[in-house]
Amino acid sequence: MRRILSCFSVFIFMKEIHLVSLPTAALTTLTILVGMPLLAHLQPKLEESSVQQARPALYAVSGRVLFEGEPLVNATVLFQKSIDAAGYDCTAMSQTDEKGHFCLRALSSHEHGLAAGDYFVTVEKMVPTGRIIPGTAYQGGNDFPDFPGVQEMDSAIPRRFSNTAAPRLFATVRPSVANVFVIRLTKHVPGTNS
Repeated sequence: MRRILSCFSVFIFMKEIHLVSLPTAALTTLTILVGMPLLAHLQPKLEESSVQQARPALYAVSGRVLFEGEPLVNATVLFQKSIDAAGYDCTAMSQTDEKGHFCLRALSSHEHGLAAGDYFVTVEKMVPTGRIIPGTAYQGGNDFPDFPGVQEMDSAIPRRFSNTAAPRLFATVRPSVANVFVIRLTKHVPGTNS
């Protein structure tokens, strides 16, 4: 009996629903598509957070990396300093192209450039050694039977250029000049025989 009453109430509800005509639906859709962006544009802007307000101006930073006088291709260039007094992380990174050129992008905002200031610079280029590290993730097993391990990588340039604990390269980004840096790397430490 309860099932019959339930079906009967659904039938009565369905009789009272009226289908919207096509012109009315088109007008409603057009109103939503045009009206919503207009309403959003008219909304008052929310105040920026203190971190956004404290964010310093960014200046374009680019350059070129040379190793033994030749362009260093597919290297990672990182400009970094500790978080500034306003709490803004001043770090930017880029990959070098086929001519060794780079153009930095801030990691925190993904915008091109960096805030003015002193930075330490690291350069790293990793290349496969041709060896596989056994016992690493995905090795063997039922899920990946043809995957032998992870490709071993090694630095193509001296590791002193990628050492963040004891950086050897430094740069100053200035607001009133073109911040174009040429980073010249050599195998041997200047002034020594090694």
